[in-house]
Amino acid sequence: RLSAEALGTLAQRLLELLVYLHARVPPVIHRDIKPRNICFRGDGAADPVLVDFDTVVDKPDLTGETIVVSAGYTAPEQLAGAASPAADLYALGATLFFAATHLPPEEVRRDARGRLQLAAHLAHLPGALSRLIGALLEPLPGDRPAAAAALRMLRAPPAPP
Repeated sequence: RLSAEALGTLAQRLLELLVYLHARVPPVIHRDIKPRNICFRGDGAADPVLVDFDTVVDKPDLTGETIVVSAGYTAPEQLAGAASPAADLYALGATLFFAATHLPPEEVRRDARGRLQLAAHLAHLPGALSRLIGALLEPLPGDRPAAAAALRMLRAPPAPP
């Protein structure tokens, strides 16, 4: 498990990378973000590198294409063949959840609406980081923040008590 500080740094760096990739025209969609596809240039979470770009698509919302599935990390809509930047954000949320808890996301219970029951598992994290992971793991793609909005969520100052 990563410390809250290391996890926050990892989240920031990977969100910055997704902001860049998703801003390309057309957007670059990785489709297989998971712990195994993140390497580090140095020690710690300060310098992550996203690897394994063999499943990248460059057109959002493709349907009928090859479906890439990594249990627990694949966004629900991607299971139906829809690749979009939102699917990368879901996968990042699942990856951050695993890094925070060392619990595979597919082992976490879901409520009737399909939301992962995260609160007890993320109670040790600062509020902004916990809220970010929850937002990234929303089951509906339209309910997830885009990479730039997620980065702003992470950087937002803590709410006053």
